[in-house]
Amino acid sequence: MNNYLKAYLAGAFILLIALLLLSTCRHNRGEAPVRPEDVGGDGDIKITLLWDFPGDLDLHVMQPNGEEIWYRNLRDDSRGGGHLDVDEISGGSGSAENAYWRNPRNGQYKVNVVFYRVDDEAPNGGPAKVVVKVDGVSRQYNLQMRTSGQDSHVVTFNYPPAAESQTPAAPDSSRQQ
Repeated sequence: MNNYLKAYLAGAFILLIALLLLSTCRHNRGEAPVRPEDVGGDGDIKITLLWDFPGDLDLHVMQPNGEEIWYRNLRDDSRGGGHLDVDEISGGSGSAENAYWRNPRNGQYKVNVVFYRVDDEAPNGGPAKVVVKVDGVSRQYNLQMRTSGQDSHVVTFNYPPAAESQTPAAPDSSRQQ
C-alpha cells in the first residue's frame, strides 16, 4: 500500500473517531433549544415536556375517564382520548416528550413528570419544563428533577378551560417512589 493511501485512510479514521466522540456528547454542543410547537402532534390540548440533560423523564397525564397516558399506554383510542407521540428515553440536549388531544373529553386532567432513569453524566438531574397548551393558550411550568423515582405533580386543569381552572402544584411538590 502506498504512503498516500495510508495517510488518507489514517485521516479518515481520525475523522470518524472525532465524529463518534462528538455524537456521544451531543448535550454539550450548545444546540438550539427545542420549541414546544416543533415537537409532536397538536390539538385542543397539547402537553410538552422539555429537558436538556442526560436521563429519562416521563410525561404522565391522567385523563377524565381515569385512563393514564404514559409510555406504557401511548394511546387511548376511545373517543376524546390522548396520544403520547414523542417518548425520549436517553435524554440530552433537546429532549422532549409530547402528548396531545384533538377532541378532548370534558373534565379534569392531571399532569405529572417522573424521573425514570438517572444518567451517570447527570447524576443530580437538572431543570425541566412542561408547556401546557389548552385551546391555543400556553402556560409553562418549571421543575427541578433530582433523583430517580421522583414523581412531580405539575398541574391539574379542567377542559374546557375556565378562568381560574389551571392550578399548579406547590413549587416543591414532588413525591418519592
